[in-house]
Amino acid sequence: MPVQEQTSDKIFKLNEDLSKFIYEDEQVSKELNEYAKTFKNGLSRDSLAYFMFDKTLENGQKVIDVYLKNNKDLTAEDKKVLKEFKNSINSVFEIKKVLKDGFEMYNLVNEKDYTVKSLIKMVNYRGVVQGNYFTCRLISYEKEYHLLVLNSILRTTDKQQAYKIAVSMQVENPESLYKDNAKKLKQLEKMVKDLNAKFNEFFQKDEIITINQNIDELLGAFNDFAEEGTKSEDLENIIQLPEKYSYFKIQSDVDPFDMTARRADTEKYDVGIVFDPELGIQVLPFYGTFRKIFETKDYKSITGYKDCISDYFQNGKVSPFVIKKVYEEYGEKFLKIVLDVLEIKEKITMEELLHKYKEDFFASKKFSSTTVLYASEAFTSLMASSMEMQLEMTKTSSGTGRNEPCPCGSGKKFKKCCAR
Repeated sequence: MPVQEQTSDKIFKLNEDLSKFIYEDEQVSKELNEYAKTFKNGLSRDSLAYFMFDKTLENGQKVIDVYLKNNKDLTAEDKKVLKEFKNSINSVFEIKKVLKDGFEMYNLVNEKDYTVKSLIKMVNYRGVVQGNYFTCRLISYEKEYHLLVLNSILRTTDKQQAYKIAVSMQVENPESLYKDNAKKLKQLEKMVKDLNAKFNEFFQKDEIITINQNIDELLGAFNDFAEEGTKSEDLENIIQLPEKYSYFKIQSDVDPFDMTARRADTEKYDVGIVFDPELGIQVLPFYGTFRKIFETKDYKSITGYKDCISDYFQNGKVSPFVIKKVYEEYGEKFLKIVLDVLEIKEKITMEELLHKYKEDFFASKKFSSTTVLYASEAFTSLMASSMEMQLEMTKTSSGTGRNEPCPCGSGKKFKKCCAR
């Protein structure tokens, strides 16, 4: 049997064995059932693949780690392949060319071209043509990419849907934009330096606090300045502080730091925009409240202070820079309150505390989703497409004021966008 067929068969078999394992192992299957309950219509192929390859279990391990531990008779090559499963690339790909043993594809998320080998006979892809889209998962093994899991196929006419999925992946996991693409990472690093200078010039400071209802308009004003150098907005009218600082959770199933999910919030609360010199723009709900806890003499008078501190340390979207910035202003008082809330009894330094709760940031670059979208070709293409589709409607619309946000969703005012 040719080496290529041996490799494909090995990857295919291990994938099949792992698929059975998640149902057969007592603890893993129990967690799978609990995970499935969070979906009203049951698990999709994509959700099942996420559980199998990406989800961290209650014991802090991935499914693959448990499988390796329970199957000690695996060969060295099997173990090597399974370790690559942990680094699989989940994305949306445009089919550029159908080959005799796979595909040439363009990754809409990390903006990189791939030549991919199929694990099954190509006759199974008889209806696939150039211009279709795959939502799928790849692995790299022995300097070749293999199509590990195919979740869905989108038609050429579903381009906008494909780009929406790509952008949602970038927002949910910003690292996906530059994973396996060193060139894109360098581009982002340079862009952050440029944005930092523009941010300081526009706001004349490295952080801003306003209320949630004004955040889109404020970011839109900065976008105009970053792209065109224009500064026509009256910032004093947009930068509005809340009447009261307090922390609360509006919906239990929404990440408190996911501004995309929180756009429908009706309650007023403070939001901070902080520029991290390495990771870019951080949009932080309740940042003013977080600061106020350490500024106030009686910090326990701040409603929700415990949850606020806990979420700022435990949430993976808040960078160490943000925490350290507030710590450097309030010093030992900050550390004393935090250790009390987190119920840490042992003596610990601020640096050790950051590594305890923010280790992922020290292991790799974690740009914010807001920053990533500035460099996203998929987002730019999606916005251009949306504007074209709604151009006639918005130009003739009598219900949209010139100073209101444009209905196309660009974040700019109507007069500066589709009304032109």
